[in-house]
Amino acid sequence: MLSPKEREENGAAEWRLRPELKRLDWEVPGYSSMVSKTFLLSLFTGGIGGVIYISTSTTVNGFAVVHLELTETRGRHVVLSREYPGFYTEKMAKGSCDTSSTRSRMVTEAFKLAMEQFKADLARLKMPNAPPAP
Repeated sequence: MLSPKEREENGAAEWRLRPELKRLDWEVPGYSSMVSKTFLLSLFTGGIGGVIYISTSTTVNGFAVVHLELTETRGRHVVLSREYPGFYTEKMAKGSCDTSSTRSRMVTEAFKLAMEQFKADLARLKMPNAPPAP
């Protein structure tokens, strides 16, 4: 069985997609300030103020930037080379905004938005024997 590189060199692979993940991140804007306020409100109100405060909502953001290069291997012609950004935002309770499941969801949604742009570019390209859109 030929390796991907050997298949490409022998002309068996018609297309090469080279991905580069440039950013995959999430943030809760003002998170350290939010933690400080929760502590102080809890301290001065016997916990009640902190519980009420963390029940209110805050914004959580997810970011993704992927550079994709699609090359027709026989002619070594770069058909597409572009960075695809994805940004996803969601409101959620302050008390549940800093979890691993939140982080996973935010970066996944941002990445999906970046890939939707890539799919749209693939659909616009007029290439014989083009790879199917994902």
